[in-house]
Amino acid sequence: MNIAVVAGGNSTERAVSIISGTNICRALRENGHFAVLLDAFTGAGLPEEGEPLFPPSYDVEDAEARLHSFDDQIEDLTRDSARGYFAPG
Repeated sequence: MNIAVVAGGNSTERAVSIISGTNICRALRENGHFAVLLDAFTGAGLPEEGEPLFPPSYDVEDAEARLHSFDDQIEDLTRDSARGYFAPG
């Protein structure tokens, strides 16, 4: 089954959400599902154009690090986002 685990966001609970989402994503993959971790606010985790959303080989820890790479920018992205809830990722 293909499953997108949405985590992150721009609230004060961002870190907790990423940790929970990472654990869920890892467990799903360990049980044979094609799960990916996506950031609800930045869109981090979405593939480049032409790449599959659910690749057979996937590093959950790399995905978690990619989501966390935006942590220091969340306030600025929230303030500057012209698109409302979703910031450019």
